[in-house]
Amino acid sequence: MRLKALILIGLATLCGAASTRAEDMSKSVREAVEKSRLNQPGTKPFHLKAVLAPSFERDKESNRVGEVEIWWRSPEIWRREVRSPEFHQVQIVNGGKIWQKNEGEYFPEWLRNLAVELVDPVPPLDDVQQKTKHADVRSLMGQRHAQWMTMGSDGTVSKGIGAGIALNDADGLVFYGGDVGWGGMFHDYKDFHGRKVAMKVSAGSPEVTAKVVVLEDLASVAQGFFDARGIAEIRSR
Repeated sequence: MRLKALILIGLATLCGAASTRAEDMSKSVREAVEKSRLNQPGTKPFHLKAVLAPSFERDKESNRVGEVEIWWRSPEIWRREVRSPEFHQVQIVNGGKIWQKNEGEYFPEWLRNLAVELVDPVPPLDDVQQKTKHADVRSLMGQRHAQWMTMGSDGTVSKGIGAGIALNDADGLVFYGGDVGWGGMFHDYKDFHGRKVAMKVSAGSPEVTAKVVVLEDLASVAQGFFDARGIAEIRSR
């Protein structure tokens, strides 16, 4: 009985420690994202341009190349242009409304994902925080990793998919993260008015790397630049 009691106490201690690690990791994830997310209140208005290309020479024939350019005044006023050989989109957000002009049959997922990840490393932050609270958290090679399973579907079959996020011990910033609908690896962080911004973001298969070539204060723009003349309204917030 005494041995059994000691075993139960030991298991309870381990479970408690695991729970504490997960809670701490969940808080750290929010802190990491708030340090580096560009498209949040308080960020100084910016102009960002990134060029996209396959991460590896073996994938150069994939034709996954393009550009993402963003002019951002505030969460309520910004303009983004994405371009690849098959698709071109101009999107404007102004005063709670969203307009788009598209050229091409569809918005490639790899391009859409990187356009988001450049300014927001963990878009579904609240959801990821909740999942991290119940994740398997471990330390490995200077990083803290949280892993969990999530359900995904191709429209016919549903299955569990491995997901997770990792933070660098040295600076507390996101090294990688991914789940259904988002994901990336983040490198070469630079300071932009107090925001720690990844200048290289990699994602997809074949993997594509978006390299930030311009990140600067938003200069004066032409009158009407954030207006939506000639662009179809797609929805209101």
